[in-house]
Amino acid sequence: MKNITDRPSKGFRITKWFLDLIGEDGSILIVYAATLEWKGGLIPYTNILWHRPGSGLSKRYRFSRVRLPEREGNHITWTDKRFKIAGVWEAVADPLNARLYESGNQVLDWQCWQPRSKVSLITGDATLEGEGYAEVISTTFSTWEIPLRELRWGHMFSGDDWAVWIELRVNKQSQWIWWNGEKKDGCLLSDTELFFPDPGVTLKLDGGLILEKEQKVNRVAGRLVGFIPGFSKILPKAFLMAHQTMWASRIQLAMEGREGLSGGRAIHEFLNANPK
Repeated sequence: MKNITDRPSKGFRITKWFLDLIGEDGSILIVYAATLEWKGGLIPYTNILWHRPGSGLSKRYRFSRVRLPEREGNHITWTDKRFKIAGVWEAVADPLNARLYESGNQVLDWQCWQPRSKVSLITGDATLEGEGYAEVISTTFSTWEIPLRELRWGHMFSGDDWAVWIELRVNKQSQWIWWNGEKKDGCLLSDTELFFPDPGVTLKLDGGLILEKEQKVNRVAGRLVGFIPGFSKILPKAFLMAHQTMWASRIQLAMEGREGLSGGRAIHEFLNANPK
């Protein structure tokens, strides 16, 4: 099942996939695969971040011959021959979805097809196994029109437990948080700790590995200028200066009524849209 039409629309549309893998060997893979449709043109984009034990962090991206992930039932496949990667994400938890922003006819929809996945990845002659995550965001308007101030996002797993969280600060603070598939309210989030009042869970995030720390929007937009003449002139400076940090963390989980601490892993990020 393909996720975009072969013919670009005349309006503005962004479809952005995000997939990740936390491998049993300690490898971390982040995949971005997206298309921007505007004024009858279609611009694809893909970016991978890969941390392998003993090899450090590598980043690769391009704006041509991009293949978006394909979903069929409980499976999502993504193959990139130029990056020599082929992976299968198999859902082990039910999908989640939310409308993150709405103003008039402007909407930003988030579909998390796999809040927790079993992943098998082939790269070259090696096979990696691990746990992962898959989501897609779609919007029919230019995202720089959102008066965004801050964004926190992440997901984690620990034994049989898992969580996904999103916190936006636009005109007010809004949260979408799930613990083992059940939506929760009134949670406290920071870059190093999460607290779920119900069921009394505290997660501590060590921020041990920085995957990204940059003005990513500015870098990507700079590349798009070559495809869309005058693109840079319509982008607000504040949007370009937004600063993103993404971590891969080891976690400690404490739950009321449960003895001891549980370990686990998390991928999470903080976007500051008003850096000083």
